[in-house]
Amino acid sequence: MSLVESREKRAKELQGVLSELCAGNVPRWAGTPADDRAAQIAERELSKWCARVETQEFTIPWWRPRGVVHLQVGDRQLEGYPHYGSPGTAPDGIIGVLKTDPDNVSRFRIVPSDVAAAARTTGGPSRGETLAYLVLSPFGEAVPRYDAELIRTRLPVVGVSRWEEAFLREAAEADTRKSASRGELQFDVEDSGDRTTNNVIGTIPGKRSEEILLIAHHDCQYNSPGANDNAATLIVMFQLAEYFSRNTPPWTLTFLASGAEEIGFRGAYAYAEKRQREGTLDMIKLTLNFDSLTYGKHPHFFTTETSVAEQGSEVFRRQGADVVPVLHNEVATLDSEPFVERGIPSIFLNSRGDDESKVRLWHRPEDTPETVDLDLTEEYYQALVTFLSEVTL
Repeated sequence: MSLVESREKRAKELQGVLSELCAGNVPRWAGTPADDRAAQIAERELSKWCARVETQEFTIPWWRPRGVVHLQVGDRQLEGYPHYGSPGTAPDGIIGVLKTDPDNVSRFRIVPSDVAAAARTTGGPSRGETLAYLVLSPFGEAVPRYDAELIRTRLPVVGVSRWEEAFLREAAEADTRKSASRGELQFDVEDSGDRTTNNVIGTIPGKRSEEILLIAHHDCQYNSPGANDNAATLIVMFQLAEYFSRNTPPWTLTFLASGAEEIGFRGAYAYAEKRQREGTLDMIKLTLNFDSLTYGKHPHFFTTETSVAEQGSEVFRRQGADVVPVLHNEVATLDSEPFVERGIPSIFLNSRGDDESKVRLWHRPEDTPETVDLDLTEEYYQALVTFLSEVTL
């Protein structure tokens, strides 16, 4: 089969599996039937190519919002998405005034109006008087997120649009006696015990028994079909398994299709704990966490493993002069977090384009299969085949 024919075959297969994972544009929220099907698809795909495949069931706390969020600041209705784990408001909602958060420029607070009025001469109300938090999206429109720090506050938290920042700051600075600063928030959540979900793990033996652990999560946020985050990248991982099933890699490759990444990397933690119990954790010499590789042609490496990141960057540079790898000398862990905590080197690989247009799909209802760039999936596939064939640890 020619290279062109192979490329066309991979594109067709990717479209087919992508349509399965995003069927009906139903979110694959961890613990739902849609995500259970995603784990089954991952098991089916990895079973085609891996010498050994297993599933790992683990338990997650079940949480989701119910109904529509009512969020109003002054006379403007705003879109909002509750963060994972946020408690709902009382049935009649929260009413107060909007203030900035002195601890975080990306957050605003709703505080009682009488407290805000009394604090005008003392620099504003204290953090302990907060009723709820509004959190700006880092990229675009309102999104839900996971934030362990805010979960611990046990206060209602909603994500709001980055484009509303100027309006919100103006409202937060308005006189509390005027309606422009008034904030109203009401929403309900379901928080009802535990559910189960799964990791899927496949292994392809290499020339050496030491492992590189490749991770791509199969779940997505409750409001999004998750085509770019992270279905397309998951399929690239399946394609890597197919290639290395026919071409023995220098290192043993373990493929982890992780569950519950969007709610605190729980699948990755479950797998790290399993390997630790088995006494095989030290066989993993590097974790490669792939997430949202189809936002743009410029790969972003987050790692303190400079030598390995430079090897990866050089491979991507060979893709073309317009590809600009970016190295961040920091550990942005996500699903690598439990392995980093156990002393295992990690690379988090994400992507960006020449602007933020694709990144704005992050955690959004618009992240549908039609938005996935098939050329980008092929380019990342080819670069990762080369990297995994050449990497020295």
